[in-house]
Amino acid sequence: MNTTSEPPSAEPTSEEPDAGADTGGLLRRALASFWPAPLAAGALWWASFPPLDQFWAAPLGWALLFTSFRLRRGAKAGRQAYVAGLVLFVPGLGWIAPLVSGGWIFTAAWCAGFEALFAWMLARFWLRHESRGGWIVGAALLHLLVDMLRTIALSGFPWLLVGYAGWQNPILMGGAGLLGVHGATVAILLLAGGVAEVAARLLEGRRDVLRPLMPAAVFWGALAAYAGLAAPPVTGRGPSLALLQGAIPQKLKEQVIADGGDWQEYVASYIPDWWAVHQRLIAEALAGDESVDVVVWPETMVPPMRPRPHRDPQRTPEVWKALARMSGGASTLAGVMLFDDLGRKWNSVVLIDPEGAVLGAQDKRHLAPGGEYIPGIEFLPFREALEKALIEKAGFVPGVERGAGPEVLTLRYDGGEARVGVLICYESIFPELAREMVNDGAEFLLNASNYGWFEGTAAMDQTLAMACFRAAELGVPVVMSSNNGHSVVIGADGVPGAALVSKDGRRTDVAGVLVARVPLGGRATPFRIWGEWAAWLLGCLGLVWGIFRGRFRLADPSLPEPRSGRKESAEEQLSSGASG
Repeated sequence: MNTTSEPPSAEPTSEEPDAGADTGGLLRRALASFWPAPLAAGALWWASFPPLDQFWAAPLGWALLFTSFRLRRGAKAGRQAYVAGLVLFVPGLGWIAPLVSGGWIFTAAWCAGFEALFAWMLARFWLRHESRGGWIVGAALLHLLVDMLRTIALSGFPWLLVGYAGWQNPILMGGAGLLGVHGATVAILLLAGGVAEVAARLLEGRRDVLRPLMPAAVFWGALAAYAGLAAPPVTGRGPSLALLQGAIPQKLKEQVIADGGDWQEYVASYIPDWWAVHQRLIAEALAGDESVDVVVWPETMVPPMRPRPHRDPQRTPEVWKALARMSGGASTLAGVMLFDDLGRKWNSVVLIDPEGAVLGAQDKRHLAPGGEYIPGIEFLPFREALEKALIEKAGFVPGVERGAGPEVLTLRYDGGEARVGVLICYESIFPELAREMVNDGAEFLLNASNYGWFEGTAAMDQTLAMACFRAAELGVPVVMSSNNGHSVVIGADGVPGAALVSKDGRRTDVAGVLVARVPLGGRATPFRIWGEWAAWLLGCLGLVWGIFRGRFRLADPSLPEPRSGRKESAEEQLSSGASG
């Protein structure tokens, strides 16, 4: 390394400081320090998702964090990403708190851990050794891998993936048929990485600043070309659905007691009101101008009955006939808990014809840990104490049985037949469950849910964003039917159509009924063929590429050499400067 000092400049220097240089130096020092970038990035990430829905904040937040990574050569990048992840997920998943406060914090910390893993790999494989810009593509691919790991780890919770911030962006939604939400993730990260590399080079005084934007330009151009060339969805006359949105409160035993109520009295008065609300909504739908082919009860919204609805429909015919009578000549899709003689229960949606015969049912297959089952409870030595505590706290012990494979249900209406695949609750966040049903012949998807536990939170708006991606990536309409919203028909292009809106403009936490016809038809997409396997492949490619670079890396002459035998800190590297 050349250690010869530079001769003093012969040009006269101004006595006044260079304001631009001072500003640039302050910005560079702020970005290269530990805290400012992750705190700002996490806040911007949170703002990019519902309820704020500010898409621009997603690439900006990632650009800030990437710039900090780049200037620090990846020093403590994993810790920075973990901080940013906590700033996103703690408020972003705050809707979990009313149900399980401890689970909220654990889930936020768990999801943030995947961001830390991503940043650690990015720093280890790329940022510590180069500044040429190859890390931009590597970052997008590595993030796909950690997203896919989050989709399966501990049964999976791919909530607030980067790409979901683009659910209203026409290019990202138009291109979702290629890679689904993962394509949107790649697009946002390529853009953010390009901007970050440009910013870092400008702060380093380098001139080759435009080339880092090329990967984003190419990828966004490809998505735009696909969106522009893809055939528009075919729309036909599908069944008319009456989506019941009762806004029935869901309360835990401890919440009722905390409000000064008695649990037994609450249950005794609660169920008659529950029935009355839905009977009123059905009567309102049947009295309207639109004909009704199918009455849809959201997840578990059929109130407790005597006898309890049996898993074998032949055992409790009176239950199904009673629901059919309420539907007034229309078919019924009923979200109901089914039981067997052993007391086991299934979270199901049952299809009933106008005469009360059961034509089929779909059980929930992807259960929510903590809410519907407790992983490994049978092996816990303190199982009895845990179950007693749960009964005292919630009034029940989670214990729902996992359903079998998908059953596509056939709805008959005056225009013919339509095949529907039913996703229950948060199953709509798993693209492969939806893809499996579409490939089995479903012409549209129905997401039956009950988010009454999360009244007044952003949970419902966040699920709407994810459902829109399911429609766009598979090219089929998606109908959302929820106890407290959203009740909406999403077109095969991922754009919400007919929706339940109250007189004061509210779409959630309000009672009402939406009668709307499903626009059958849609369009075929490549995502139907390869699904999330393409994301797995690209993510693994990024990992192999990164390992290869880390094993056989070459020195990057654009990075400054340390001035001594010890490793320099990020702040010391700033003072040493970087050559162009």
